[in-house]
Order: sequence, then C-alpha cells, then structure tokens
Amino acid sequence: MTSMMSLRAMVGACICLVAIEAHAWGNDTIVDPPVGTATEHALEIQRSGAQAGQPLSMSGDQASAAYARYLKSFSAPIPVTFSSSLKSDVGSTSNTSSNP
Repeated sequence: MTSMMSLRAMVGACICLVAIEAHAWGNDTIVDPPVGTATEHALEIQRSGAQAGQPLSMSGDQASAAYARYLKSFSAPIPVTFSSSLKSDVGSTSNTSSNP
C-alpha cells in the first residue's frame, strides 16, 4: 500500500508541476498587432476584388421596381438632424425615434 501512496504522490506532484509550468508560460507578454491591420487587409481584399463573386442577373421587373424605389427616395426631404431609435441608456424607457 505504501508504493501505491507513493505513486499517487508522484502523480499528484507531476500534475502540480505541469500546472505551474503552464501558468508560467501564460505570463509571457503578448504583443498585439497594430490597430487597424485586420481592417486594412479586409479593405484591400474588397478593393482588389480577389474574393468577389460573379455578378448576378436581375429581371426587368426587379430592375424596374428597384429603380422606382430609388426615385421615390428623393421625394422626401432630407432632415436637418437624424435621431436614432436605439436607446443610449439601458435603463431608459424613452423612444427617440421620429418615425410615427
């Protein structure tokens, strides 16, 4: 029984050492890449068209409806200021939307 207890003690000690070593490895200083690198890369992919899909066709009816919506968008005046329907405070109960 003594050998079994010694084995358990050794296994326990090894587990503790591994945990301490893993913790020590986790304390290394991580240097983040410069801010905006990922965004610049994504914009370059978009600019180059490297991952662009094939253009999709549109039927005449769809094109006419889209163009009519486009023209209708000019019938409303552009407001001086825009309000948001998003709540700025989580506890706020007021609705700041100007839509009826």
